[in-house]
Amino acid sequence: MTTSNCRDIQIKPEFTVLVKVCFQSTGCQRANTFAALDKWTVVATNVRDGVPFRFQFDYSRSLDYSGAF
Repeated sequence: MTTSNCRDIQIKPEFTVLVKVCFQSTGCQRANTFAALDKWTVVATNVRDGVPFRFQFDYSRSLDYSGAF
């Protein structure tokens, strides 16, 4: 769930991956975002506080990551 810390949803993966955000109320973004190894990447912008979401990865193995939202 998003917080008041930031209006964006960002991810910092431990390996390069394609990712999109899926919102509980509206579903997944249409396009993937390229997230590079160990770099913060904005995946969604101007997201209201308290919005439930999840990440969807275009990759078959499990992923460890840091998130900021």
